[in-house]
Amino acid sequence: MNNFTSRQRKLLYAVGIIVLLGPIVYLGFPVQQSAAGVASSGLGQLGRLRQEYDLGEATLGEVDPSSSAMNLVLLGLRGPAASLLHLKAIEYQEHKQWAKLRTTVDSIILLQPHYVQIWKFQGWNLAYNVSREWDKVDDRFYWVKEGIKFLQRGTSRN
Repeated sequence: MNNFTSRQRKLLYAVGIIVLLGPIVYLGFPVQQSAAGVASSGLGQLGRLRQEYDLGEATLGEVDPSSSAMNLVLLGLRGPAASLLHLKAIEYQEHKQWAKLRTTVDSIILLQPHYVQIWKFQGWNLAYNVSREWDKVDDRFYWVKEGIKFLQRGTSRN
């Protein structure tokens, strides 16, 4: 079938990988910035274009490194993970476990920080639905303030 030996095929594959890796490395270099904070025209074509057209994560608002790390660890399964966390948040709310609800909501926004509906829904949920479960006025106002802070954080982030 093939006139190449196993060793020749392996060498051919290695050369092909190196040839294809060259453009990827050239395009993927990080942006080199000058002392003034402006991207220079050196290596890093994709990074330079990302900055030029304001497409980077840094241009969307406050960047959270733990959110980026969590997204990397999940390898594209953010949606199912966020859905499971939503179900857990509803369960915690039904069982009146407010501390667990709050941490679960924080985990959800780490997974999907730029999905505005999460900020709206959970802000409303904390401000109105959770606050009505409390009897003391001070506790109610605490949760209303928490909901407002949550919405403000979402607004500044998006």
